[in-house]
Amino acid sequence: MSSCLNKILCRYFAKKTPTIDNNYQNNVQIYCNGEPKNCAIYMIFDKLGFLKVPVDLRPEQTAKAKSLIGN
Repeated sequence: MSSCLNKILCRYFAKKTPTIDNNYQNNVQIYCNGEPKNCAIYMIFDKLGFLKVPVDLRPEQTAKAKSLIGN
């Protein structure tokens, strides 16, 4: 397990507020603080760059990320 190096620029991680739902908290634990390489946002960030990450992309949407990357 490792912490995501992209947290500083990640729009999803930046949404942290006291009113965010449990799904958000679970995703932060699983992807941001756990296995960032399994995160859809990280995948696009790594292969295509920050500007290519769709604003509404969620960490668990790996199929969408792979299709955008071309895998």
